[in-house]
Amino acid sequence: MKHESKPHLYSPFLLENDTSRNPLIIEQDSNVLYQTDHLYQYEILLEIDLEKFLKIVGSSSKLYRMMSNSNQTTGYIQNRKWWSKYFIGGEYNTYQTDDKIYIHYKLELTDKNKTPSDLQIKWRFAKAMRGLRFEVSLGIVGEMSNEKLHQVRNYLLETRNIGSWYKKTSNPID
Repeated sequence: MKHESKPHLYSPFLLENDTSRNPLIIEQDSNVLYQTDHLYQYEILLEIDLEKFLKIVGSSSKLYRMMSNSNQTTGYIQNRKWWSKYFIGGEYNTYQTDDKIYIHYKLELTDKNKTPSDLQIKWRFAKAMRGLRFEVSLGIVGEMSNEKLHQVRNYLLETRNIGSWYKKTSNPID
């Protein structure tokens, strides 16, 4: 299967402070949430009760570390090994409303023909969040509905590059 190259568009975010709610407000083209040079992308969108998430997990960066760099095992495979088997890098965005937190992972696959099973992803996140209930949407970019993202896009709290994308964009300390 031949993939056509799409035109490169960077994340078109214009950030402003909203003093009434204190998250960053995003103004962007409503048809484009993001676009990247990488052809093989996978998305994971988590929707979690904010109060319970903060109490049990603490932060979206702590959840990412548990998923990508912990020795916790599921099916006899450590999260660290499992994560690196499927994902090279990417980014995640955290959106926070009054009662929910949304964490949107946009990940580069190690192999376009090797996607993780939905059950493995759900089970590993459930285990990392110690049984906290959550909703999850999974899929290849363009195949997953962005309806929830459109609803919460004005509540962006943070964006972080991860894996090889972090290494490519970070500057060494002088």
